[in-house]
Amino acid sequence: MMIPSPQLIKDRAARTAKQIFLSVMGALMALVGLGFLISALWIYLARLEGSLFASLAVGVIFVLLAGILFLLGKLAGRPPRVRATPRGNAYYDPRVGADPYAPPRGEYPPLLEAFIFGLNTASRMRRRRR
Repeated sequence: MMIPSPQLIKDRAARTAKQIFLSVMGALMALVGLGFLISALWIYLARLEGSLFASLAVGVIFVLLAGILFLLGKLAGRPPRVRATPRGNAYYDPRVGADPYAPPRGEYPPLLEAFIFGLNTASRMRRRRR
């Protein structure tokens, strides 16, 4: 493994710092622009219907956006559902809807298959109780 030179590390650090700075400044400018757009929307709605309606409309828009973001955050925080697909099981056919927890057939002696089936059944029962 090659150790990078100190100059290479400094160059990478400088590039990374520049990228971070420009990203933060871009986000700040986007927020300022969003503020001006919101104020323009409020002024337009205030002239169209009145200041009470404008405040209500802008507030409802923000509450809806916040709700959508909270929902997306909640969905993103969940671990993805992983469906077990046993390998080497000649009898498993996902189109038919066979039991995905069925032990593989023919890979082990019958006594060992029965033991593995019992372990799988016990672990499923424990998960259901929780």
